Amino acid sequence: MEVREAKRAARSAMRAMMAEIPAGVWEASSARVVERLAGLAEVSGAGVVMIYLGSQKELVVDELGARVLARGGRVVAPRVDWEGGGMRAVAWRPGEEEVRRHGVREPLEGAEVEVERVEVVVVPGLAFDRGGGRLGRGGGVYDRFLGRPGLRASVVGVALDEQVLGVVPRESGDVGVRAVVTPTRTIRCSVRDGGG
Repeated sequence: MEVREAKRAARSAMRAMMAEIPAGVWEASSARVVERLAGLAEVSGAGVVMIYLGSQKELVVDELGARVLARGGRVVAPRVDWEGGGMRAVAWRPGEEEVRRHGVREPLEGAEVEVERVEVVVVPGLAFDRGGGRLGRGGGVYDRFLGRPGLRASVVGVALDEQVLGVVPRESGDVGVRAVVTPTRTIRCSVRDGGG
């Protein structure tokens, strides 16, 4: 099966599985994931942390951002260029956000932080694997951002345990993660980038 077809099939299967998970499970799992994230050395010592602003059927990690801010760190979140397919790291504070498209919460238009200053990027995904593979939603927005020259941040994926698969289909432009945090474990990945 061609990689793109395999991705489409995997996305469909993961979306169907995730749709069956009750809201209460997402909420409780989000709290456990935030606890695990906050305990990671790369997160607890980072001055600039990039989170995503979760939506329905996604783990919500806003509380991690609030904790980073409380200890004097800086938090940024993705501001999406919906026409161009890219995104920028924009300063975020709780409540300072909006929804422009597809139900995606984004920080209000504001100060962009250079990618060189971001130390940790917390990313969502439909699925991950132990080799650092990440299956996104198909737009390539995160891959383009994570592949930017100058970005040397630790990339950490977050997922339910059910979203960690044996192998995620990958292409050469797919950017991997260094770790995956679930409600019950932290997986240190053997490969950060790659595909094929």
